[in-house]
Amino acid sequence: MVRTCRPCPFQEQCTTSALGRRILTLRPREPHEALVRARAEQKTETWKAKYALRAGVEGTINQALDITGMRRAR
Repeated sequence: MVRTCRPCPFQEQCTTSALGRRILTLRPREPHEALVRARAEQKTETWKAKYALRAGVEGTINQALDITGMRRAR
């Protein structure tokens, strides 16, 4: 990789890496497609409504745990 990512006039537009190189992560097809589907689903109003309910409940539980110290209870 070092041989192919030599400094060039466009390096600042290409990467913000401290090493000046780009790193690509290529996932296997099935996990990648599942991730793409999940991200698309998260943009729907139905998903947002369900998540808003969950976020409210989790916030309440988190507040109760922080106040009572239940995480450290035996």
